Amino acid sequence: MKKNQVISAASLITIILVVLYLIFIHFPLMGHDYSLGISWSNDYQYAWKKFGVFNIIFTPQRCLGVPVWSNPIGVNFSLYHVLSIIFKDINVIVIYTIIILSTSYFGVRKFLSLFEINGPWQTYLAIGWCLQGYITTRAVVGHLPFINLGLWPFYAYLLIKKNNSFKKNILSCLLFSIAYAHDFYMANTYLFVMFPIAFAILLVIMKMNQFEFDLKWTTKRFLLGSLLTTAIIAPKVIAVFKFTRNFQRDLSFFPIKLIDSINYIFMNLVIPVPLNYNEMTGWNYGNWESISYIFPLLFPILICKSSLEIKKYSRIFVSFLILLGVGIFIASGSYAEIIKNIPVVKSFHVNPRWMPIISLGLLSVSVFFLKRAQLKPWLAILLTTLSLGIPFYFIDEDYFEITYLYRRGMDVAKNRISYCYEPIFGYRLELLPADKIKGDYLDPRCYISQNKCEDINLKPELKEKLESYSLEPFSN
Repeated sequence: MKKNQVISAASLITIILVVLYLIFIHFPLMGHDYSLGISWSNDYQYAWKKFGVFNIIFTPQRCLGVPVWSNPIGVNFSLYHVLSIIFKDINVIVIYTIIILSTSYFGVRKFLSLFEINGPWQTYLAIGWCLQGYITTRAVVGHLPFINLGLWPFYAYLLIKKNNSFKKNILSCLLFSIAYAHDFYMANTYLFVMFPIAFAILLVIMKMNQFEFDLKWTTKRFLLGSLLTTAIIAPKVIAVFKFTRNFQRDLSFFPIKLIDSINYIFMNLVIPVPLNYNEMTGWNYGNWESISYIFPLLFPILICKSSLEIKKYSRIFVSFLILLGVGIFIASGSYAEIIKNIPVVKSFHVNPRWMPIISLGLLSVSVFFLKRAQLKPWLAILLTTLSLGIPFYFIDEDYFEITYLYRRGMDVAKNRISYCYEPIFGYRLELLPADKIKGDYLDPRCYISQNKCEDINLKPELKEKLESYSLEPFSN
């Protein structure tokens, strides 16, 4: 085995071990949103083993009954779905994480091959991308679908790489469309909506830095891939729209001071340090919503070197400033008043969650800078070490709020409304149609049309639980 292959294999194994250790560092306590991920896997495994059903429309096992197919955060026809009917819940998380991180790692390397980046710097960029905060902290907190962000460089590679063969172009489109649709079926509408914007920004940065690629063919591949993706996801999209029109959540985008948004971007991308972003910006969300660092300490080097030699690095410097400007705009939430009037979109939330829009651009800027700067290999080794260590400093004890041993139960009789968490009904169940509960469970017809629901008074004990509901039970 060649030396580069050994380094590549060792790097990948290291990435996987770091992420899995961060997820299970306090096991059996786990990130709070694994209450959803483990529940989905339980639902599918139970339905498959007992009834031989692969895709379920409705499950009575959580929140007195919730829809699955029409639920935007319902996992369907995805790798996680398939794994769920084969392996036990906790193993699904491990295997899914390994597969996505492995594909992400080699996808980054394929993307970097377009720029002829090799050696230590290729390893550093691949490790830094896979261990960026948006991936690691979300894997810890339980936002497992969000680690699919790691696949974006692979998507870009499929769309940009020049193929002289018509069959290869079609194959690239088909592979992209299947992978892109998988994001949607993996219950990740955020990444699904963000990728086209992020890819457009990437192409602009590449053009600014005079990278040669066939824009015409790239655009054609993207449009064809998008059409194929639309066809694949159309059935679920229709079902989701029918369901969510009755459950429009309140807007949670909100503006912050310009100086706070600048501080946020600076601390995230230039000098990533473990700060309390809630206090710094006023966002009422955990730090897992805020951290979006990618390449620790590479950007300060880029800023210093390119500003001192502005003629040599003018395009790179301007590209980086444009990305910072877009990031500051996203963080500022100045568009909140506009978004609150847009159906569906207003249900998306929290400004920092949209930060990956600039991630592919940042990756390309890093590539152009490293190709021109010719930094020493020892610096790549140092920065790689920092990339491996920094995620550990961002792990917050508040992430771990559910007990796996409690959540793994599949006994319907143990279902309790006081332990229910279903974001589609609001984060405090404020949108749950509680007055439509029939017997012990909510009639599935209530999610389709309120006119078809039988009005039944809520049981006193359930009403009391709903009125006193909070997220506190998750820490029990």
